[in-house]
Amino acid sequence: MQRCRTTRHLLVMGVLGACMAVIALAGCTTAGERLPGVRLLEPGRMLALAPGEHVTLPDGATLRYAGVRTDSRCPPAVQCVWAGEAEVAFEFTPPGDRHPVEVVLHIAKQPLAPIGNWQLQLVSLGFGAAPPATIRIHHRSTP
Repeated sequence: MQRCRTTRHLLVMGVLGACMAVIALAGCTTAGERLPGVRLLEPGRMLALAPGEHVTLPDGATLRYAGVRTDSRCPPAVQCVWAGEAEVAFEFTPPGDRHPVEVVLHIAKQPLAPIGNWQLQLVSLGFGAAPPATIRIHHRSTP
């Protein structure tokens, strides 16, 4: 009886160890590699992201749409004196780095920000509890 428990314990520990190794290796990418299921954001092309969604940039950097911090925009089908403003947060992780840098864009005041080799543009922001953000990147040497 004791031998079965020891064998079962070793088997469980081996499976857990293998799972931890797979998880650790899944976070390792090199420039140009993409994580499975993560879309590539190509320069000049617009892409809509849901909050929490990641994209890979051509140089292997990643960008995550963290969400909307503040939103005072005029809702659709309502007539307002002022259009309002929205503050949208992203997390940029340079290639080969594990530490994201927060990037905050403002739909009206500051829709552009430099991120690594790229210029990030917030093209539009949807409405609702979890609004999609449409973004585009350009190489920093290209307008």
